Amino acid sequence: MRLTRTWVSPRGAPHPWFDPIGVFLLLAHCTALRHVADDGAASSETVWTYAELSTLSKRAAATIADALNGSHKGAVVVLPKVPEWWLLNAAAGRCAHVPLLPGTPLLTPWDLAKR
Repeated sequence: MRLTRTWVSPRGAPHPWFDPIGVFLLLAHCTALRHVADDGAASSETVWTYAELSTLSKRAAATIADALNGSHKGAVVVLPKVPEWWLLNAAAGRCAHVPLLPGTPLLTPWDLAKR
């Protein structure tokens, strides 16, 4: 007979995937996002864990909500694909009914006025 060890979360769930807090505690220190700039230098590498991404996206979501003052209009983000772009995507997901409209840096003022 083979004995297996059963995992039980601190909140009593039989498996970590049934306990969202347990999942977060398991993944909090794992790498969520790694971005290396085009030059490939080690100093230009950005690494965020799930805990850091969660904290930063909550702060950005609060900033977006304050900037929009309760109006449910969209936010246009014109950034290249840098870590901050992904951070704002996560923050917009936290804001209720605030669509994020990603735009390329090649947009002209006329293009932005039409969006």
